[in-house]
Amino acid sequence: MTEKWALARVPFLRPPPQLPAPLPSERDFLESPTVFRDDVSHHRIVAVGTHFIVKHGRGVEEIEGQTLLFLEQFPNASLKVPRLYAMWRTPSSGHLCLVMERIVGEALESAWPTLTSMEKSVICAKLKTSIHHLRTIPLPGFFGGVGLTKLPYHLFWEVQGNKDVCGPFQNNSEFNAALVNKLRMIYTGNVNRISAKANFYEKHLGTMFGIHPLVFSYSDL
Repeated sequence: MTEKWALARVPFLRPPPQLPAPLPSERDFLESPTVFRDDVSHHRIVAVGTHFIVKHGRGVEEIEGQTLLFLEQFPNASLKVPRLYAMWRTPSSGHLCLVMERIVGEALESAWPTLTSMEKSVICAKLKTSIHHLRTIPLPGFFGGVGLTKLPYHLFWEVQGNKDVCGPFQNNSEFNAALVNKLRMIYTGNVNRISAKANFYEKHLGTMFGIHPLVFSYSDL
């Protein structure tokens, strides 16, 4: 990850010559009959025509779109990333909307039970190659999301966006300290027990984890 990379401004809209068709309207994706996920409390994912996938809702975060744009700088045949065509907030709800390239295929989750052992091994090998490519992207010099943003992982989430928990972090020591800070913030039940646990982590995490090189990774793994 290069520290010189700047976040795209929202709304982000690709110029018409770079689009496969006119962008869908809010009505288009709200009324789409092709629904892949319909969690109204978090996000919806629908297809609009043959060209677009739209993800929108309360739980959609800007870092998702920014990461897709960032990865365009490092194309590789082993890593197929959908192209982001647009990112804006819908006037009706204020929720973020991502309009992405539709890549036709069968979801691995549904296909997996029907595959042979050899087919599964081939897929795992391809995934390994993809992850290896991610980890060869130039070092970012910090722990966090693209563009020097907070670390997009639930262990580093805090409702107020506290940087001591969410990041970004400049080194391993700050990263380890954030895990301790989060533990101390979410304690329930026996306070003394949680305090002792946090103190133990604070004392030993640096030794346990050691010093590791920074690599670009995928938090859902």
